Amino acid sequence: MPNIRRSMMHTDSVATNAIVDKAVTNAKLAATAVNPDVVAPTAASGWGVYVCFTTDITDAAGDTDFTMPFKLELQEVQIIKTVGNGGAGDTLTVKAGGTAISNAISLNVTNKATAWAGSIDIAQSTLAKGATLRFTAAKATNCACRVNICGTIRS
Repeated sequence: MPNIRRSMMHTDSVATNAIVDKAVTNAKLAATAVNPDVVAPTAASGWGVYVCFTTDITDAAGDTDFTMPFKLELQEVQIIKTVGNGGAGDTLTVKAGGTAISNAISLNVTNKATAWAGSIDIAQSTLAKGATLRFTAAKATNCACRVNICGTIRS
């Protein structure tokens, strides 16, 4: 039988009900331990999970709506042209309901080319949970594209 000490017989995780709320204090931690003040929710202010969402826009003018499942601060919009080349007048605008967040992104690019939003209105870029994220396509030639939006989940 191998030499196993009692200290080696443990689990690597602690069940959520194993530590009473606020039972761990600075006084109970070793000097090299993580300070609970550093990991408290207030210390993480400004931090959030960065997520991306992808949807396909058909070759038709009009709106494609998406209901936000969480509060999101939109920070990036990328377009990948699909189903043929675009033409002058083909654009896509990302909106919060009826208010533009991005500029009208030109889809006058070749098939498979990428384009990004040239501007994002910070005053409009945070969408509440349940808000409508709208993609408005203007068609002259071919406005079919894939849209990738990325942003930070906010509380």
